[in-house]
Formats: sequence, C-alpha cells, structure tokens
Amino acid sequence: MAPSRYSGLETEGTQEDDVDDVDISKLQISAAVDETILPARPDDSALIRQLRSLAKKQPKLIRGKKYAVPGQSIELTSWKMTEWMYTKSPCPFPTLARGLFTRWIPARGHENDPEGAPGAGKDQIVVRGYDKFFNMNEVKWNTWEALEIHTTSPYTLSLKSNGCIIFMAALTPTELIVTSKHALGEIEGASVSHAQRGEEWLEKHLKNVGKTKEEFAKTLFERNLTAVAELCDDSFEEHVLPYSQEMTGLHLHGLNERRVEFSTLGNDEVVAFAREWGFITTAAITLNTIEEVKKFTDKVAKEGKWRGEAVEGFVVRTKVSDRPPQLVQAYRGTRGERIADKKEQSTPPPYDPGSTFFFKIKFEEPYLMYREWREITKKMLAADNKGQLRGFKPSAYILRRPETRAYSHWIEDQICHNPSSLKGFSEGHGIIAARERFLQWCKTPEGEAILQKENAKPGGGDSRYKGTHKTIIMPVAIPGSGKTAVALALKYLYGFGHTQSDDVKQKKTGPQFVRNVVGLFENHDIVFADRNNHVRHLRDSLKEEFKGKYGDKGHIIALQWVFNDTPQKIRDICASRIEIRGENHQTLHADSEDTHRGVIAQFFSSFDEVQAEEVDDIVDMEYTDTLEQSVKRAISGLAPILDLSIPDDDKIDEACATARSYTTKSTITKKTASKPPRFFALVPSIEIEKLIGDKFDGPHVPDSGKQMWTNLLNRERVVDRPHITLLHVKEKHNSEEFWERCLALRKSAGEVEPTFRAALDHVVWNGNVMALSVSKVEMHQDFDEEHRKLAKAVVEKIPERITKRLHLTIGTREDSIDPFEAASMVSEWRNGTNDDIYGIALGETLLVNGNMDESGSGSNPRPDPDSMDVDSEYGGLIFKYLRPADLLSLARCKPFRTRLMGRKEDFQSIWCAAMENVRNLPPCPRGFSEPQYLSVLFSNFCTNCGNSKKSRIDATLLVRLCNPCESERLVLLVSAAVPISIREFLHKSNVFGKKRGQLLPDARVLKSDVDRVVKALDEAERTGNEHLLTELKKEMEEAVSERKAPDSQQSKNIIRALVICENDVDWEREEIQRKRRLEIERRCIEDLNIEREHLQFACSWDSPMRKAYYKLIDIPNPLSDREWGEIRPKLERLFRTTRGAQPAKGLGDERSQSSYQERLGCREPLILEVDPVMDGLYHAEGIEILG
Repeated sequence: MAPSRYSGLETEGTQEDDVDDVDISKLQISAAVDETILPARPDDSALIRQLRSLAKKQPKLIRGKKYAVPGQSIELTSWKMTEWMYTKSPCPFPTLARGLFTRWIPARGHENDPEGAPGAGKDQIVVRGYDKFFNMNEVKWNTWEALEIHTTSPYTLSLKSNGCIIFMAALTPTELIVTSKHALGEIEGASVSHAQRGEEWLEKHLKNVGKTKEEFAKTLFERNLTAVAELCDDSFEEHVLPYSQEMTGLHLHGLNERRVEFSTLGNDEVVAFAREWGFITTAAITLNTIEEVKKFTDKVAKEGKWRGEAVEGFVVRTKVSDRPPQLVQAYRGTRGERIADKKEQSTPPPYDPGSTFFFKIKFEEPYLMYREWREITKKMLAADNKGQLRGFKPSAYILRRPETRAYSHWIEDQICHNPSSLKGFSEGHGIIAARERFLQWCKTPEGEAILQKENAKPGGGDSRYKGTHKTIIMPVAIPGSGKTAVALALKYLYGFGHTQSDDVKQKKTGPQFVRNVVGLFENHDIVFADRNNHVRHLRDSLKEEFKGKYGDKGHIIALQWVFNDTPQKIRDICASRIEIRGENHQTLHADSEDTHRGVIAQFFSSFDEVQAEEVDDIVDMEYTDTLEQSVKRAISGLAPILDLSIPDDDKIDEACATARSYTTKSTITKKTASKPPRFFALVPSIEIEKLIGDKFDGPHVPDSGKQMWTNLLNRERVVDRPHITLLHVKEKHNSEEFWERCLALRKSAGEVEPTFRAALDHVVWNGNVMALSVSKVEMHQDFDEEHRKLAKAVVEKIPERITKRLHLTIGTREDSIDPFEAASMVSEWRNGTNDDIYGIALGETLLVNGNMDESGSGSNPRPDPDSMDVDSEYGGLIFKYLRPADLLSLARCKPFRTRLMGRKEDFQSIWCAAMENVRNLPPCPRGFSEPQYLSVLFSNFCTNCGNSKKSRIDATLLVRLCNPCESERLVLLVSAAVPISIREFLHKSNVFGKKRGQLLPDARVLKSDVDRVVKALDEAERTGNEHLLTELKKEMEEAVSERKAPDSQQSKNIIRALVICENDVDWEREEIQRKRRLEIERRCIEDLNIEREHLQFACSWDSPMRKAYYKLIDIPNPLSDREWGEIRPKLERLFRTTRGAQPAKGLGDERSQSSYQERLGCREPLILEVDPVMDGLYHAEGIEILG
C-alpha cells in the first residue's frame, strides 16, 4: 500500500526549545548571577507589584512581555505602557519610565511560587530608560508660560539625535545586556535587530579605546547605571537627517540610575563617560533662563542649522522649581493656539520640586514634510507592487503643500522609469538619497516649472482656510458605550452638529460618513462625529479630510471611553445597554443567540487606543457611568478646551431626558432584506470562441491545450455568460474591507451598472478547467462621475492575493468540477508552483469592458439547494450515506450551510451519521462541534486563512494550517510567550516543527490555547475560590490527557481512522473504475463490434496506445449514456489506429480481474502502535519494541 498523506502527522515528542518572536540566544549569562547581582530595594518590588497588578486588571493599559535567557532560569520582563496615557495628569501609571526591564528573583525554596507572591522573592530593575518627556505644547505643563514658573536654571539643551534609542546595562559584573526600547536580541523576520546592531557598535567603540565589554559591565554594575545612547547608522536604518561616517555609531546622551525615581547624571558626566569609553558625544549648550532658551531655539529653527549642521530639535534638561501655580495665558486644549483674553492656572510638571525634568523642542519644518515624503513613497511602492500605482492618490491633507504635490509627481515617475534607484526604500534604505535627488531636480527648469504650477493651484500658497476654529468631537468606543446618547445631550445643550455613521445607507463605507461630518461645518463650528472610531484607520480617514480642509484651524478632540474595568464587566455593561434599547437602533439589535455580544467582543479585540499624536486633545470617559454622569464628565473635559459654560443639573437632566426619548430615523427590516450576493464579478459582453478560437492553431500550443479546448467545444462546456470574479463569498472573511467596498459601489449605483476595463493576457489550463488570466482591472473612462470615487476605491483596494488569481473561466471538464477552481489554478500558474498547469500568451493584451454584477452566473447551472429539503424522508436518506468530506462540500454551499449548520438536533444527527461512516473514528472531543471536528479532519482548508493549498493537519492540536499560518497561529512551548505555570494544561505537538534531517522537532502549542488557558485561570483566580481553581486545572489536565495520554491516544486513533478512511475511498474508487472499465469493454464489443482480442491489445502494458486508452476509461465515475456518447467517437478513432496491430499474449491487465478487489478488501493499513517519545523510540527500550 502506498504511504498515506497522513503519514508522519502524529506528535513525535515534545522537545522544548527556547524561542519567541524575540530570540536572545546570543546572550550568555553565568550561573553565578544570583550570587553577584545587587539586592533589590523594597521600592523596586513595590513598583513592579503595581505594574503586575495593573497588567492583569487592565491589559490594554500596561503590558509585560517576558524574555527568557537561554541556559538560565532567568526571565526579564519588558514593561510597555499605552503611549497616550502618559499625557494624563495625574498619570495612571505608577511610573513614567519609557523603557523598563525588570527581573523577579525568587527566594530560596520558593522557585515554583508565582511571581510577586508575598515573601516569595524580590523584583529588581535591570534596565531603566528616561521618563516620558513631551514636545512643546503637547501637554499643559510644556507651555513657555508654565515652564517659566515651574522650572529653574540651568537649562542644558542637548542635540536631538536622529536615530533609535539603545540601552546598555549590566546583568553581572562581567556580562552586559543591550536592548532597544522594548526588546532585545534577535527579532523574527528581521536579519538584524536594533539591539543587535547596537551591540555591534558597542563592541567597535570599546575596541577603539582599548576597553572590553567585561570592563564596561563592571563599571555599569558597580555604579548601578543604565547607559542610554542613540543608534545613528544610515546603512542599517535611515531616518530624516543623514550622518557622516565619523558620526555613525552610538551617540551617548544619558546615564540613568537603576531606581524607581527618575535620576540621571549631569551632561558633563555623560560627556566625560562617552569619551572614556569611546562613544560619540552629544553636542549640548547650557542657558540660564527660559527666555534665553526660547530665543535660541527660535533662531536655530529659522536658520535650520546649529554649528554648521542641520538640526531637528533639542532635548532640554532642567529641574522642577517649588513655585506655586500662577495665572498664565490660556491654551486651546493641550496643543492648540492661545485663547485671546483668557487666563488659566499654570500646570506644574508631574514631579516633586528639585526633581530632574526633561522636555523637547522639536522643529516641525522641513522635517515633518520630509517624513510625509517618505510615507508617500512607501505607499506608492506598495501600490506599484500590487499593480495599482496608476490609481493611487495621497490624501488631500498630505498634498496640502505644493512641494509635496510636486514630490508626488516626481516619485511616481521614478517608480515607473527608474525603479532600481528606490531599491530597499521600504526597508529604510535610500530615503535620504531619494530626497536629495528630488531637491536637485527642483532646481532644474522642469522642476521649477512644476513647483510654480503647484504653487498656483488651490491648496498651495496663501489659500489656506482663515475662518474661525472648527472642532470635531470624535468618540472612541465600542458599541453600547452610550456615545450617541451623550452626543444628543450635548447637541441639546450647545447646538453642536451631529451625524451618525449608522444613518449612512452604504454599510461601512466610511467615505460618505466623512463627507457628512465635513459638510456639517458649513453651518456649525463644532460637530460630533458619531461613530465607534475604534481603529486608527477610521480616525485617520476623518482626520486627513478634516485637516486637509481646515489645517491648523481644525481641532480634534477624542472622547475616549477608557477600559478601566475588567473586559468581561465592560462587555456585560455594553451588552445590557444594547438589550435595553431593543429595536431602537439602525443596525445592532439583541437577539436570543447573543450575536450582539459577539459583535462587542470583535470590537473589543480590534480596539486601537488613541495615540497622543493623533488628536489635539483627549477626554476620558467611563463605561460604568450613567448617562447623567457621562454627560457631566464630557462637559467637564470639553468646557475648558472649547470655552463652554457649564449648565446646572436641571438643564443636564433635561438634556438626558431628550436623549433617552430619541428614536432612530430608520431601522433594519429583516423580513424584507434581500439576500446578500454570492460574489461580485465583471461581466464583459464577449464571445469566447471568436475571441480565442484561433489561438490553439499554432504549432507552439501544447497538445493538452488543443485537446482541452476541443473537448470544451464538442461537449458544449464553454461558458455562455463569462465573468471575471472579483470576490466570492467564500473569500469574504479574508477580504472584508474589499467586500464592503464592492457592496457599497453596487448599493450606490442602484440601477446603474458600473463599468470597468479588464486586460486579458493568457489562456491557462490544467486537466480540469481552462481560463483566461486577467493582468489588470481599471476604471472605464466613461464611468459615471457620481460613483467614480467608490469605483476607484474598489480598483485601488483589490488585495494582492486576489489580483494574482483574477481570471475569466472558459469552461470545466465536467459538472462535478467547481468553476472557481480556476482561481487557484491561475494563482499557482503566476507563482510558477505547479508544473501541471499550462499557459499560452494571447499575443497582444485584449482589453474588454465589463459591467459589475453582484451575483454572476456561469454556463454550468447547478441545482438549487433550496429545492432539496434536508428534513424530508428522501433528503435524510441521502445524507445518511455521505462521508464527512462530501457533507463538508455541501456545507460550503450557502443554502445547504444554512440547513446543515442549524441548531436542530436532526441536523446534528446528519453529522453524527457521517462520522459513523468512517471506521474507528474517535468521538467528537470536548470543545468542538461535529462540523468543526470533521472540517479539521476532512477538509483541505487551513483553519486560519481558508487557503486550500499545502495545509497540514495536526491531530493533537486538532488544527489544519498552511505554511504561512504556522508561525501566525503557533508558538514554541518553551518560549517566553507561554508561561511555565500553564504548560501542563496545553495540547502540545511537534508535527509542524519538522525539518529535513531533524529527528525530534520542537513542541508547539496554539496561541489561542495559551490565551484561553491564561484567561480562564485568571478569571478563576480573581474569584478567590480555590476549589473552583483546582477543578478547572483538573478539567484542563483531563482534556490534554484525552488526546495524548498513553491509555487513550486519541490523536493516534484519529490518524489511524484517517488512514483507514483514505484506503476505503481509494478501494471504492478502484471498484468504480473497474466497473466502468468492464462496462466500456462491453459496449465496445456490442456497439462498436470490437473483438475482445483488440481490447486485450489495447490493454496490454507495452502498447503505445495504452496511455490514451486509460485516460478515457480510468476515471472514478460511473459511465453514463451521455458520457458514452462523448467518448465513443474517440474510442472508434483509437481502435482504427490499432486494429492492424498484433494482440499481446498473456499480458492482460490483471487489475481487471475481480479477484483484485477481493484481495484489496482484505488489506488493512499497517500502523505502528508506538508513541515515539512515551514508548522510548529514541532510547534503548525503543529498539527492543521495534525488535
């Protein structure tokens, strides 16, 4: 028996290897760490306890990532805080440190206790970065007026280096650790990480002055310091400013004490230290007053240089004074303009008097413009890689400068005609060179003419908006937060403009909502943009359109509902509000199946916190507040920013009552909702036979192509109404945004049929299907202007994986073949991954116009599944005999899926019956439904992305993954991402770790399993119920044992059942082929008057016509009268060719003998009843077992 495709899919052991997305295998730490490291101070432990507690309660606020040190039982934790929350005063974090690595040191006898357990050990700061510091006017304590009051001389201004930060600290008196801001060691997917390049430069600097890493470690260890430097290396990663060769390396600019309070050595000590150890010093100047600082930086900003070098800004080091707040000029929010005739109390920095305090003065121009050029180039290169450069257009906000518009034209020309000059740009190389080439081009006559032209256009020069301030109030929340009620109350109180995304008819289109928001500013100065805005790209789309029109006069305030409670509590609160409002909403309603909770969970998991640089101000809101409390909270945050009067409680109650009485303008009527489209396609008006018929006449065309085309013509299988599938509903889960764009275009067009142009370039075929490949889709020049923007969005946003498989199906070999197989065929042909796929060029590319259709149709109509009643007697009888693979194929058809995936027990019995049709298949394991279980075992689709190519099954993890999804869904068992304490509760396997020449692969687990177990244990621990926690652990251990323990071996039994099923199917196919062959022989004798000896000749193994003969008869389908009519003339021609040949003696095909099937029926697959690890296959006792 041939090897099964399931061979080798059982777990072969659980060897543990230490690897994460960050691998620090190059670090070596001695075993004497515990004896030599400095003792932790009590305040270190107190701080880390707070961080650990917050990370558990509010994981979106603080995250701790562990890094295991190879060869040691040592783990370092890198703490990362949500950036924008640093701006809050008071700050919700127990420290303002930005770049913090800590270590837990267990006490003797407590090595297995949880981290942070009282009396079980101590925490220690290993790497200590700067406290977060801000740009001018970024926070209220960073205004010139506030700084003059709350800081004191001297003011040391150090040059703001243009690179990435690197930390260097000692783990022991002889060993160093080098990190970037939040990571260390190797980074998966990067050839060299920032930390690695930083360590390389450290070694070079030390070598130049005759020092060693051990000496450097000893100094840092004894002085308990973290050295802070900027890695400036254009050969590694370019930023904005170029660095000469002598200025390339580590620019030392700080020596921080490893303690909770921010304490850093003075600039003179830093400079001396840098010179002693060979680092590049950071230029600095000391001034005596804040007024001198302002005059000096204004002058440098105007000149653009300091000491002959371009300067991006300065970092100012000073001390906090002990003066009380005083009245100063009021500001519009934290980063707005001064408000005329307004005064406010100055805000002191969040430090005690006498503390070290940093702030920065960053010059916006021309560096902001340079960054925009860099981002435009990266986006254009990405569009060009997808074949979408022609349709790419940056946002109006990005193109507000005439220089940027000129750059956009120039860089597009470079991409088209000089692409080699931009090689490596997306990886951070050649950025400065490209900019310099553009600036030189601007001095040419052509460049000067383009700049002059762009300056004359609206949007350049002095055409900026000069009216009053315009303000968007942008809620950032998940459904059920109460944002609409707050918006209606504010509208009642202050007359704000208000528009809801749920009122937009085009579902999730976005652009129409943005237009509605901006349109309201014609009659309002303040508009509430009522949408969840929970992900950044939604906020960016609103910001770019708004800022593009109003520039600096446009102000954005984020009203952000903060996750200050447990996720489950927030979800429950939001779900309860949705249930209470009932049908009073346009789209989201509660139902008996709790689908609204699923929607809330999706929004929660995809939520992106607002970053400080996104908006001008942030006002925090609470999910737990009542409507009255929420309105008061919003007013208290908005009033000082917008200069609003604060109403009394009666007025607020009146506004809340009005909000509660609001009813939606329109609601969804589910009964009248039309069926969603099955797919979106372009339908050209062409006749395929006339278009490509003569392409098969040339001598260069393979015989297989000529034969396929002839068969399609003879059997009338060329499609009558050809179409180019843009997106099928099967692919929707991977291309949700593109699906919504297509849907939005169809809805907006109404009766108008959007027209596109497609370029056909090759005929492609295999043994089952033939298609025309599509190289490009673009808008038709006569496209209706009203829908041009939506149509352009469709063309520009076609995902790359769809672009590679765009095709027009010509026909299939038989009805059983899905025409959509042409998609994967064309994709494989373009990638060159399948030698059994052929293609011929059409000579010149054919351009065809096609209207967009939202359902599409082919020439092979299939029976309507709605006509088949699954619940009927006959329907049930048919389903009873189906194998799982057949049932899964039917379930992929939507009408059948609606029935087969229902909740009725009759439907479940169909799946159970299918399971019974597979001999020895173990029952459905806990945590899986029957369809889920069978889909993993019998479908070819990756359970993560849905790809049907090259997916492999793991019967222990019960997952099927393709190669790209392995790294996305799996993680090594012993990586830092998998806490040691939960590893015994995880299903583990090494099926996906196999490599050539490797006997014992590394054990892997599912990331989703890790998250599930951590979450379940955390929730159980929070209840404080030890019995509940113990029972949960016991249940998890049992679940793991069911699949892996020697007494059950569920995973092995699954593989055994799959092998048996595969053999059953193969033998059944052989029997069908045998009966088909006998029937064809009978008809040849009776209908064609062929003598049996000629049949024997045709069947002889050494006949040259054997291949042609078996190609017709060796098909695992019963012979129908229709098919006999199709193959009969071919057989007649074959027999005419071979009639004069001499029949072979004694060479009849043994496979045609009925005894063959009998022998096959007695065969059983040989399966090794041994677990390679648990039964000692890799040890001496394993040899005895095999012997």
